[in-house]
Parts: sequence; structure tokens; C-alpha cells
Amino acid sequence: MPHENAPTLQPQLAHALFEQSRDGMLLLRDGVFIACNSAAARLFGFSDSKELIGRTPADISPGTQPDGSRSGDRARDLLRRALTEGPQRFEWVHHHPNGEEGWFEVVLTSLDTGEQPLCYAILRDISRRKEMERRLELSSRVFTSTRDGILITDARNRILQVNDAFVRMTGYTEEELVGHTPRVLQSGHHDAEFYRAMWESIAERGDWSGEIWDRTKYGTLQPKWVTISKVTGPYGEVVNYIAVFSDLTELKRSQERLQFQAYHDALTSLPNRLLFKDRLARALERTRQSERQLAVLFIDLDHFKDINDSLGHTAGDRVLRQVAHRLQRHIGADDTLARLGGDEFSICLSEIDDHRDALRCAEAIHQDIERPFQYNHQRFECRCSIGISLYPENGDTVEELVRSADSAVHNAKGLGRNTTCFYAEELTLRAQRRLGLAQQIRLGIQRGEFVPFYQQQVDLNSGAIVGLEALVRWYHPDSGLLRPGEFIPVAEEVGVMSALGEVILRQACRQARTWLDAGCEFGRLAVNLSAAQIQDGSAQLMVERTLDETGLPPERLELEITESAFMELNHSTLKSLTELRRHGVSLSMDDFGTGYSSLLYLKRLPIDRLKIDKGFVWDMGTSPESRPIVQTIIQLADVLGLDVVAEGVETAEQRDELIAAGCRVGQGFFWAYPEPQPRIRCRHAPDHAGPQPGITAD
Repeated sequence: MPHENAPTLQPQLAHALFEQSRDGMLLLRDGVFIACNSAAARLFGFSDSKELIGRTPADISPGTQPDGSRSGDRARDLLRRALTEGPQRFEWVHHHPNGEEGWFEVVLTSLDTGEQPLCYAILRDISRRKEMERRLELSSRVFTSTRDGILITDARNRILQVNDAFVRMTGYTEEELVGHTPRVLQSGHHDAEFYRAMWESIAERGDWSGEIWDRTKYGTLQPKWVTISKVTGPYGEVVNYIAVFSDLTELKRSQERLQFQAYHDALTSLPNRLLFKDRLARALERTRQSERQLAVLFIDLDHFKDINDSLGHTAGDRVLRQVAHRLQRHIGADDTLARLGGDEFSICLSEIDDHRDALRCAEAIHQDIERPFQYNHQRFECRCSIGISLYPENGDTVEELVRSADSAVHNAKGLGRNTTCFYAEELTLRAQRRLGLAQQIRLGIQRGEFVPFYQQQVDLNSGAIVGLEALVRWYHPDSGLLRPGEFIPVAEEVGVMSALGEVILRQACRQARTWLDAGCEFGRLAVNLSAAQIQDGSAQLMVERTLDETGLPPERLELEITESAFMELNHSTLKSLTELRRHGVSLSMDDFGTGYSSLLYLKRLPIDRLKIDKGFVWDMGTSPESRPIVQTIIQLADVLGLDVVAEGVETAEQRDELIAAGCRVGQGFFWAYPEPQPRIRCRHAPDHAGPQPGITAD
């Protein structure tokens, strides 16, 4: 109770204090504003305090307060508690008339006037404080939740605080770092000049960004991207330094992986062609300075395609990795082994004494590669061809040495494979001539320069013509008439055999149809079918189309396929040939005896006759073992129900020996050379043409 003699506040003075107070003051009765000073009106965003009279706290507040309670309910509860429990201190959010939010700290107290109970509220605007708190909270969350490491030091560069990301990044706990300088992280990767330039930038510009290699607590080098900023006080003095660290470890690893993939072979992890050339260039520089020699070896696995075809590409990949492992045993620390692609490898032997060092390496590689390989409990052998070029004899640049080694390995393959060849100038000239010839072949096909010549197949006893073989010739515009051996190997290499074969087949079938129309009898027309025509899957369609276009009966056509080509037939191509044979086309195996066909495989092939290779026929008079071989082939064909044609018959003695061995049909220079119009007998010549060249009319 107030003292009975205590002075009482005059109403005028109380009103003056109420109005002039810098704090907002309001009187409420039954939850409604009944009085308001000017400061409160300004705080609430009103120009006149009368605008608040008659309103409730909920009228000038959002629907809910930050704690989730409804503004009206919370206001009534606070008023009740102020009247019954005593003064209430709390924070309140309201809405300005312009839509902005404001924060107040409110002290709500009951006022006993002896009449109806009142409450008066004293308000202080804490909006700026709340904004600062929000920003500090946001900064704190960023500091603790960011994936980047953050380190804060004082002006003397002593660590004050680090965030959790920095702890995870470096392995140090905050307690282990606080009070120390960031020097504890230095790895020795950067020199004093690096740090001097860094601090100079921070002092002059206020910040620095760059890549730093630090060391973790566990001793691991760690690349980071760092941004360091200085924080200054009101007078420009340095207060703090803040460093933000981004871990570049994964980025560096990704870059290293990409770089490795760009310069290495994916299967063997060996350097690829690009890296090989780069290392070869560096080795050349070292060799020039030492005045020694250098060798480039190109290694090509022989018949590697057979492994892929017979065992599958998984086995092929396994073999390539094993080959790479074996080759690595034959190089030194300064040498380079690379996989160029497919079954091709290369080695750079740097700073050797002479060519004998390269040859010794090649011989060791041959011996190592010849050791059997194993896959799925199967053992098989592999061979390789090696070409060698030497610096400075065979080239002074990377490109020259690579080109020379490539030329040399092609020569090694041409000599029968499984051998080593050094580069010679003539190999380059030969390669250039081969490229020129390839272009001329393509043009020759377009210009119609390739034509068929025909060689007779005759009955050995009677000498009667029983068939003709169409053999390709090339009327070269500069070199004249060229035989197959002068252009067929190149045509096979450059992939034009299918086109060339189709041209000859069409011309031969058209000519045969003309002979039939003239009443000429020639038996069957034999045309060679190349391996390329069979393998590309177009043979059946091409033959059927040609027969339809020319009108030649299928039973008049015989397709000759070499024994080696037959061995490479897959199920699909074998089915196509069987279909052609079903329609009347005959099939013969050419050059029989030069391949590796088994009797079981031979029995299953859709063929009608065998052609004995001319090599056996030529050797019958000089090689004792050739005659029994020929007799065995004839007997084998008889057992299998196949006809036999002996190729390369050039003498009467050869003819007689073949007759004695049981052969009935032969072909060779003894009867006729291949010619564009063979001498065959006809019942009549076409009325419009008269007797054709080489055709005898009855």
C-alpha cells in the first residue's frame, strides 16, 4: 500500500509524462486501446494517436505470432495474466499500415484506479535488434552448415574459430587449432615468395584468392582453393582475417582421371598413341644431346582376329592385357611401351648403342610372346611381327620414325609374319606406290578398265572343253595389260574386291549368255568369289541379281572360293551359299591343299568339286611326295562324291600323270592361255555379228 503521506502525481504532470515519453505507452480496458501517446502512434505507423483508440492488439497485428499462437488469443491471455499474476514482459510482432512488420518488446502491467481494472503497456522498438539477431543466426548457420571450411583469426593471425567443415577437411579439432597460426597447415609445397605475394595482396586489396596445397593432420597433401579477406574496424585497423577453403581433392582426382583417359589405353592402361608420340619427342631430345641412337619398335600380333573369332572378345581382351604385361618386362625406366590400338603395340628404346640393342629386344619379345597363353583352361599360342626404325638413320622426327617403323612391320607381315624387319627406304617407296595403285584401281573400276579373260577347262582324255574360268585382267591406261598378281593384293587391302568381283561376274555372265545365244557350248562358267564378297553378306543377292539381269541359267554358273575363305565362313554366309547351290549354282573349292580344312568340315560344305592347287601339279615330276598327295586328294574327292579339276597343267607329262592318278579334268597353259575370246565351237554365229573372235562356226 502506498504511504499515506506520499506525494501524489498531479494529473497534468502525469499526462505530460505520458505524452512526452520516448517509449510508446498505451492504456487498455477490456483488451481495447483507450489511450495512446504520440510515441506509440509513431511506433505503430500512425500519424495521430487517436487512430489507435478503439482498436485491439489483434487489429494491428498479423494473424499469428512467431510462436504460432493466434494474435487475438495471445493478447487476451497476456492481459489476463497481467491482471492476475503481475507484470508481463514479452515480444510482439505487429503490422504497419504500409504492410511492413515491426518487433516490440512490451511490458504489460495492471493499473488499479479503484474503478474498472486497466492495463498499461510500455513499448520499445526492437526491430533492428531482431534483424541483427536474424543475420547473426543466418551467419551462424552458414558457418556451421557450409561444405566449405572457414577459419577466423585475430589481427595477429592467431586462430579464433573454425567450422565443422574445416575440422573434417583437415582432421584437426577446433581445440587443436585455436591459439595457433595457420602455419601448422603448411606443407612445404609453396616457397616464401608465394606467401609474401599473398600477404601483400591482402594488405593492398583486402583479399586474396588462389590454390594452396596444405597438409592434413595425417600428413596427406591436400589441394584447396582459398579466399582470404581482412576485416577492419571503424578506424581502418585490422580486426580479423577470414579464410574460406574449398577442398579440390576430388576435382584434382577427376582431372587426373580425365587426363589419364586422354593419354592412356582403357584396356591395358598403357600410354596411347598421343602420349607415345609426346614421350618419343622427349626421348629424341635427350638422344640428340647424348649423341646416341634411338629405336622405335612396332609390334603387330599375327592372326589375332582368329582368337577373337574363335574364343570371343573377352578372351581377346585378356590376351591383350597379358601381352602388355609381357612386353613391359623388356623396357627400361627411360623407355616407353604403348598400345596404339587393336593388336598393335609400340616401344621407344631410348639412348641405345646401335641396332643390335633393338634386335636383341625384338628377339626377346618374340620368345616371350611365343609362350602359350591360357584362358578358361585352354592353352593357345600367339606370334607377332615387329618393325624397327632407328634414329638417326631412318628419320629425325617423331613422324618420320613412326612412319618408318609402321612400314617395316608391314614388310615383316609380307614376309610371312612371325619375324622382325628393319626399315629400308625402298619400303616407303613401295608403300607410296601401293597407295597410288589403290587410287588407280578405284578409278579403273569406274572407267571399265577391268575385264574377264577366259581359260579352258578340258577333259584330260579327249581334250574337249568342259568349262571356262573367268580370270580378271586390267587394261591399265599407262602400263598396259596387268595380271591379277599385280593388283589383287592391293585391291584386297583397300576394300574394293567386292566391287571388282561384281564387275567381272556381270561381264562374264553377260558374255556367257551371248555365247549361248550363238549356239556355243562351253560347259560351265567358273567365276571367282572373293573372301570380301562372302564376308560382307552380299554374295547371294549379288549373284541372283546378276543372273536375273543377264539371263544366264544358274546351272551354267560355278563360283570358285578359296579353301582359306571357306574356313572363315560363318553360319549366315554358309547358309547363303547353300541357297545358291539349291537354285542350281555350282560351288568349287579353289587352291585345295593350301589350307587347313578338316575332313569333317569338308564333308559338310555345300561344294561340287575341288581344284587341286597348281603347286602340287608342278611338283609331281620333281617332288616324290607330291604325286601321292595328288592321288590322295583325287581319292578323297571320289569318296565325298566331288569332281576334281587340276590347275596349272603345262606339260604332256603332267597331263599323263594326272590321268594315271584318276583325274579327269585339267586346266593350264598346256591347252590355252587366258584370253578375252576363247576358241570354242558354235553351231551358228549371230546373224548380225558374223563369227566372233575366237569362235569357230560349224
